[in-house]
Amino acid sequence: MLDEAHNLVRADTMYKEQLKELQQQLFLAQDCVLAAFTGTMIPDHAEGGRQLLDTIKGSNHTNSCDEGFLASLANIGPPLFPQVIPAGIPNSELTPRLQAQLVRRVILKSEALRSYYGRLASSMPCRQLQKYCNIASHCCSFHGQHRAVMLEQPQHHMPKLAAIAAAICRRREKSAVIISRQGGYIAMVACMRQAAERASPPFGVATGEELSEFNDPSNSRGEVLLVLIASLRSFLKAFRFEVSGTFSWPMSQTQLSCSSSSVGEQQECLDIINCQHRSASSLW
Repeated sequence: MLDEAHNLVRADTMYKEQLKELQQQLFLAQDCVLAAFTGTMIPDHAEGGRQLLDTIKGSNHTNSCDEGFLASLANIGPPLFPQVIPAGIPNSELTPRLQAQLVRRVILKSEALRSYYGRLASSMPCRQLQKYCNIASHCCSFHGQHRAVMLEQPQHHMPKLAAIAAAICRRREKSAVIISRQGGYIAMVACMRQAAERASPPFGVATGEELSEFNDPSNSRGEVLLVLIASLRSFLKAFRFEVSGTFSWPMSQTQLSCSSSSVGEQQECLDIINCQHRSASSLW
């Protein structure tokens, strides 16, 4: 049995040669039953899905049809998967009604607004400009005295990150925050830890290095570590979250969800911060 089987045909990996050899051995294998599981049928290129299926079929069935070799798990609800709220995420069309349930508006003001407009006036490309919806300065500048100043008034320097931290403190539900390093990962960790220390009662904040502790059964409802801050790159590679009860997923990912429009002298930025996964005992 193979989990994450799409890695057999993935080109961008440090184990390319080893996986290629394993793929060839599986293709030639005789007198065995092979079951492969993946949620990424086409990992890198359009031909990857066909190549993966041919590997599983094996050399004796290269001329056979695909019937009987491929099973699709179309139902992703309980008990195998957690219940997702709002209904329809992630496979339904992102309609205005669904978007209204997912998106929370955060007002840019003070330093965040000045920084955004300053870079807008300098004709900064949109992809780079989006990062400044999260934090008023470049992510690499978050250290020393500048860090202290920003944490003293996070609502003015990083209002979206401060809003996420405040929401987690208010709701007290086991949560994960997924954010890119360019989008302010280090600032998000610092902002969340500061808010956690000031909360009543205080709670723990984990990063990717503490994933096993976050997933431990003794922390199923966030008894020790209430929130995990994960970098987007690490999350896309291998993260799994084990939770019991309500799993709230506030996200700060401007590349996917942030749009902005001028509102008088303020700026509205949209951010997905309210996708929940509910299950009595679930793996995500």
